[in-house]
Amino acid sequence: MVIFQVMTASQPEPQSLDGLICFCHGVLETEIRKAIAAGAATVAAVQEKTRASTGCGGCMPEVERLIAEMLQSKTD
Repeated sequence: MVIFQVMTASQPEPQSLDGLICFCHGVLETEIRKAIAAGAATVAAVQEKTRASTGCGGCMPEVERLIAEMLQSKTD
């Protein structure tokens, strides 16, 4: 246990994970929303602007949901 404490003692405190959508590239929801607001209306366009869902792809459903949500709010 002492070894673990010594190894981690100099590590910075972890950043908050609130709003983190893409763990592979550290992309926040706000970054994805900004990309969509700037015209990224497809997953490919969001990937190009933010790199979200270009790693493992696990966040692609969330990226798709955000795109649909924001495009729907534009048409309302």
